[in-house]
Amino acid sequence: MIHRRWLLALLLLLWWALGMVAQSEGTEAVEQLLERVEDEEGRALLQERLEALLLSPIDLNRATIEELASLPLVDDFFLRNIIVERARRGGFSSIYQLKEVQGAPTDLSLLEPFITIVEEDEVDERRSFDLFLGGENNLGEWRDRGSKVRMEGHLNKHLAWYLVGEQDRGERSLPLREGGMDFLGGTVEYSRLTETGSLQLILGDYRVMSGLGLVMGQSASYYSGIEVRGSAPAMTQRVLRPHASFREYDYLRGAAVRWGRGALSLSVYGGFEPLDARIERSAIRTLYATGRHITEYEQRYRRTARRELLGSYLELNRERLHVGLTTIWYLHKTRDGQPLLPPLRYPQERRLSASSLDFYLLSRWSKLFGEVTLDAKERMAMIVGYSYRRDYLGTITLSASYAGQERMTPYGTYYGYASSGRDELAVQLAWKGELGYLWTGQLFYSAFTPVSERAMGRVVSAQFLYYGDERQMQSRLRWVKLPDRPARCSGRMALQQQFGGEVKLRSVVNLTKHAESALGWAVALRLQFGDERSLRAEIGAQYFQLPSGLSVRSDNVYMPYYSYAPGLYGEGFRLVGALRYPVTDQLRVDARASLTRYKVAPKTPLPPLLNITLRYRLVRN
Repeated sequence: MIHRRWLLALLLLLWWALGMVAQSEGTEAVEQLLERVEDEEGRALLQERLEALLLSPIDLNRATIEELASLPLVDDFFLRNIIVERARRGGFSSIYQLKEVQGAPTDLSLLEPFITIVEEDEVDERRSFDLFLGGENNLGEWRDRGSKVRMEGHLNKHLAWYLVGEQDRGERSLPLREGGMDFLGGTVEYSRLTETGSLQLILGDYRVMSGLGLVMGQSASYYSGIEVRGSAPAMTQRVLRPHASFREYDYLRGAAVRWGRGALSLSVYGGFEPLDARIERSAIRTLYATGRHITEYEQRYRRTARRELLGSYLELNRERLHVGLTTIWYLHKTRDGQPLLPPLRYPQERRLSASSLDFYLLSRWSKLFGEVTLDAKERMAMIVGYSYRRDYLGTITLSASYAGQERMTPYGTYYGYASSGRDELAVQLAWKGELGYLWTGQLFYSAFTPVSERAMGRVVSAQFLYYGDERQMQSRLRWVKLPDRPARCSGRMALQQQFGGEVKLRSVVNLTKHAESALGWAVALRLQFGDERSLRAEIGAQYFQLPSGLSVRSDNVYMPYYSYAPGLYGEGFRLVGALRYPVTDQLRVDARASLTRYKVAPKTPLPPLLNITLRYRLVRN
């Protein structure tokens, strides 16, 4: 339920936004890009970035290197060539000229909704406003419902503000004086870029991205990223990002400033992060990084602690050289300010610190990159790698990493689902390139072993993608062997065929198996009518048969800011239907309903769900 104060604020903002014109939709591109990411966290982060780009597309002729690096499908080689070609041409006259830039991907058209070219006389007058309202309801239990509110405004090219609130399905409402919702956050950002320097100020909730994520890589995963991309992730990125999502962890609440002059820039940030933690004897026993507070157990540990942090990032950026130094100091306290020892796996010190040095050297065909923490051997972590790219060969990336037994950092989520990030040696090899006309492929291999043990883990994956005007195909194979666990393999193939201009048929086949189980499988069909400019309807069915211990991701219809695709267990079928309707040029409504039935219900069966979202998006020039 949205309280009266929320409604008053929304009415005032809608009144302020009158007279604007709508921005084009790009939900089709968002859905197709999200399909390429397997893990839930990576999908949520990508959707957050794409939704922001839909509201504020990047101006191709005025974008900084950091802004261009935030685009999907853009690696460091393509990024460098965009900058070189933009300077040679004196600017692009059309976004389609990117096809002429060396290193452009075959599916470059997916970038179209996220980039633009703004005329000179429009730059200072551009304003935008975005309002999102979302609701989720368990149709079997009407009181089991959740809601989301998100607002974003750009008053001009320098000043932006964000406000988010969320109450997950099943969470109880808070008193109005506490915001009403389980999670409430806001941010104001000021940024200015001149010919000689830059300035960025953030007040409120924000995230810090530096290097490859060994120290302050909030919401960054190097391992998962290289497997998904087929090449090393771009290190040229925005260091400070407003936290304008519904993610309830890995962010800071405070203030940050970034100042740049020529090739040098300095970021200084400070604040605290609320933590869900179980505390025993003045020490944090367990951290819960989920943000969900549904059960009594989860509610008991809601926001029981906080992490206070002060840090800086000094970097040197040239066309082919980057060097960065991250330094942080942090401590843990209870909600009422009493000092705490950190989680028990860390050294028993109240005040902790960490620092790292990151770098890359980039040429036309190759890139040497890495990051190393400046700690003792037992606490040290490092990544070093080399990428080589040629048009006829593709991109080959070889990297190695090390993490000490006592590695300690509050974030450092550079590791993926198959890695512990502690007490480990690892090597990764990845390739990405074209296999033929409209065909691309990716291969990934990772081997890792605990330093103190004689056990080996491996991950092997392959992806193949065909992207045509009327037919698209994506296939993925993965084999995972973790130490002391049976090997697991899985495969997924999705095929989409377009008939005429407004009918699409999508089919998905999932296979999964581990060494001690029978084969599990699921098959899905989905039919779509209409397009983004009119009423669009989708209906789909999925049948699954999965032995105990195996699961597959459900085939979910895209919804704004609802990236989660629930896992399927056991045997049964799932039906899903959706409607997307543009009421006006400014207002769009989405609705999705799903029903899951099981032959034998698992411990946590999926209830019948209804999602409804409303999005009001405006831009004025």
